[in-house]
Amino acid sequence: MIVVDVETTGINPQSHSIVSIGAVDFFHPANTFYSECNIFDGAEVSEKALEINGFSLVAITDRNKLSLEQAIKKYLEWTSTVSQKTIAGENPTFDRDFLRASAERYGIAWPLGRRVVDLHSVSYAVHLGAMFEAEAFSRLFYGKVLLSQFDKFPIPDYLQKR
Repeated sequence: MIVVDVETTGINPQSHSIVSIGAVDFFHPANTFYSECNIFDGAEVSEKALEINGFSLVAITDRNKLSLEQAIKKYLEWTSTVSQKTIAGENPTFDRDFLRASAERYGIAWPLGRRVVDLHSVSYAVHLGAMFEAEAFSRLFYGKVLLSQFDKFPIPDYLQKR
């Protein structure tokens, strides 16, 4: 699986642009990809999107960075090193649709399928729904176990509050 996350200038893959692409080969996690790029000419920019992803207008128009076309080409070249090409992530259809629309914008063939694995759906189906989510929030916000049934799962050091 290719675990991917893109940051964008908004929510519409036709009018907004990718500003960064991060990916991990799930079955070979040392094989990673990351690229920031400048937006395509004429891309719409949502101030709210930049507020959420932390990029500035200066950063996304920096001509010293790769162009979106170059970043997409490099990303697709990187995917050729991954044996299992299913895209995975949190709401991965968003990421896939932006990547695919960006490739199409430059006439680049899209070699990946449409299948995705959504972390939210998997965690909901496999775990305890609200209880699992409450535990995740407690660990992320406070670095501690909230519910006793999760005691057997250690909290990583980087999440523990000191």
